[in-house]
Amino acid sequence: MRSRPGYFTGTTGTPVNGTVRQTNPVSVTTPFTVNPGSPYQFDYTPGSYSIIMNNGPVKIEFYIRSHNGVPWVTYSSSTSAGLSIGLGAGGSDYFIITSLGGGGGTGTSDAGPATDFGINPFINNQTGTVGGANTMRTLTNITDGTSNTILMGHMYVPVNEYAMTTASTPNARLAIFRGGTVGTSRNGLGDSGTTWLKDGSAIALNQWGSPMDDGGLMAMADGSVRMIRYNVPLTNYLKPDDGGNVE
Repeated sequence: MRSRPGYFTGTTGTPVNGTVRQTNPVSVTTPFTVNPGSPYQFDYTPGSYSIIMNNGPVKIEFYIRSHNGVPWVTYSSSTSAGLSIGLGAGGSDYFIITSLGGGGGTGTSDAGPATDFGINPFINNQTGTVGGANTMRTLTNITDGTSNTILMGHMYVPVNEYAMTTASTPNARLAIFRGGTVGTSRNGLGDSGTTWLKDGSAIALNQWGSPMDDGGLMAMADGSVRMIRYNVPLTNYLKPDDGGNVE
């Protein structure tokens, strides 16, 4: 349907190791590893932080969830470096650290078949955190009803990326072996013309979408498949227990 080869390859990359340290109002140290082709996401609460990379290069993008997947600031480092920053706003905001050392090599988990469909991470946790711990939610715990809840659905892909065969982060072009990323899921709310749209020239920023003119195919938690139009917000379909009305 998209005329894509559906298989990604790339050059060998180098993992980046580092530490996130919250210094105020509490002291917490969190080590991390960023593998090529698999960005690291850190959900932060307001406070003071230092982010230390043991090696580079990396890109760090800071997000506010209400901004529909658009970073409010981007920091890049070509070598081992440290960054100190004060982070405010709500407790459900996050930043993403991406290794710029290359994608994955053929035969590794960064290479492999791609998918045009993404899972709905709001079923796993209320914030829709991609790559969060598996809560193993059962069908009976989808209180809004399985017929009213999206399990997975069409993801937006830029038209100019249809023929690309190289892996890319942190957006859409990742193999299915990189689960827990926006290569295999979407946590955008699909509540506007920029987050729920037909494939076009816009870059991939965690949007739902499809190559079809009217809307995209969504597999519901009851096993049915529906065509949902672009003018219908997806928010209440994505959240399994918010009690919101669906159209």
